[in-house]
Amino acid sequence: FIVFQGVNWNSTAERASLVLPGATHAEKDGTFTNFEGRIQRFKQAFVPLEEARADTEILKQLAAKLGHPVSYLDPETIFIEWQGIGYDEIDEYGMMVGSAPALQA
Repeated sequence: FIVFQGVNWNSTAERASLVLPGATHAEKDGTFTNFEGRIQRFKQAFVPLEEARADTEILKQLAAKLGHPVSYLDPETIFIEWQGIGYDEIDEYGMMVGSAPALQA
């Protein structure tokens, strides 16, 4: 049984028993960490195509179907738990990993 969750149709998706179409970075909100360790914010620019969903939405729907609903799974709430700050505290240049209050010793 193969489950494929991704944004591009490929040979794995063709062989999959279940395909969970994911949204691209342009179709969701979130953050990424670059090679320097700088956390940068990205914002949704487009509505996801057809049945595509953000990764967090896919996980939330799967959890509910499996009888383990979660009260939240939005990117900013996860980021707040991880870094201790909200998206509004990341400037246009981002911030270095470890510079947020939650990660300072």
